[in-house]
Amino acid sequence: MKKWFEPDILYLTKYWPEKTAKEIARELNFSESAVSSMASKLGLKKTAQKRRELHKKALLRSKYSFHHQYLDALKNGDERLVGYVTRPTMLGGQAERRFQYLIPDAINANEKIKINNPDYDFLYKGLKIDVKYSSASRRLDQKSTIWSIRTYGQSDLIIAFLERERGSELEDPFVIVLPTSLAHPRKKIEVHPNGKWWKLVIEEDDLSDMLEEYARVV
Repeated sequence: MKKWFEPDILYLTKYWPEKTAKEIARELNFSESAVSSMASKLGLKKTAQKRRELHKKALLRSKYSFHHQYLDALKNGDERLVGYVTRPTMLGGQAERRFQYLIPDAINANEKIKINNPDYDFLYKGLKIDVKYSSASRRLDQKSTIWSIRTYGQSDLIIAFLERERGSELEDPFVIVLPTSLAHPRKKIEVHPNGKWWKLVIEEDDLSDMLEEYARVV
């Protein structure tokens, strides 16, 4: 069963008044019953009239052309469109929301500066930060886990959430704080527990303090 994380709960709380449980379930990749159950636990309620109104709006949205749906998604800062967005892309979006939850004062460059900003995702105390997600995979020898991270761009730091175990996705991930100057001129690096990049991996709880230290120096 998929676990609930704080970014998911924040999303549910934010959009519960204006979206149906079915829509939220689709966007968060939960079952509709799981969304309704969590909403009940959080004390989120809707009147019967409100539910009818939201159902009508959802029905109307379902009849939108693809372009109208896509434009609505962009306006809402939601990159997910079922059938078009890949699982890795969805997890990348979830990683960005997780970062925003951990560093609430960071400015979302995709929302405040330019949608799908190609150079970096967040600004934090002068730092340009690119947030990424990397799935755990096996080397050909099947004995060690590796993570691949693209390192090109104009950011100062890359913050990559690394899937701790295959299939765990963003459940208790490792976090690597990578100054892009260290990776230059490489366009991709591979991280593994016995490699030189592993010394840059930290626990998620230490991310805020680490960024504070970089902000004072960079």
